[in-house]
Amino acid sequence: MEKKRKLKELYEDSVKRTKEDADTYRNTIRSERMENRLKENLIQAQKVCQNLDAKDAESKGVEVPSNVFWRGLERNTERELKEKRFRSRVMYEHSRNILGDSDDEAYDKTVTPLEDEDVELDDFEALPLENQFEMILHYMREKYYYCFWYGFSLRNLL
Repeated sequence: MEKKRKLKELYEDSVKRTKEDADTYRNTIRSERMENRLKENLIQAQKVCQNLDAKDAESKGVEVPSNVFWRGLERNTERELKEKRFRSRVMYEHSRNILGDSDDEAYDKTVTPLEDEDVELDDFEALPLENQFEMILHYMREKYYYCFWYGFSLRNLL
C-alpha cells in the first residue's frame, strides 16, 4: 500500500509539473509574440511619422527636420548597409589578411568616421517599447491629428 501511495504521489507531482511547464511555455510564447507584434507596430508607426514629417516639411518648403521618433530607423538602415558592405567585402574580395585588409591601398587609407553619438535617440530607445510606441502615437495625434489604427488624418477634413 505504501509503495502504491508513493507511486501515485510521484505521478501526481509529475502531472502537476508538466502542467506548470506547459503554462510557463505558453506564457513565454505569448509574451514573445506580443513583443514582436509591438516591435512591428513601432516600426510601422516610425515610418508613418517620418512620412508625415516629410509631407509637412514639403508643404512648407523647408528641409525635413530630424525627429527622434524615427531617427532610429535611419540609424538601423545605416548599420545594416555597413554590415552588408563588410560581409560583401569579406566574402568576395581576395585578401591576404584575415582581418579584411584590402589589396586596394586607396581603400585601406580611407578612414571611416566613427558613428556620432546621439544621446537623445539613445535615451528614447532605452525606454520600454510600449512607452516609445505611445509617445509616437501621441505626437502624431497632436501634430497631425493622425490615427495610426485607422490610417487617417482629420487634417484632411479640416
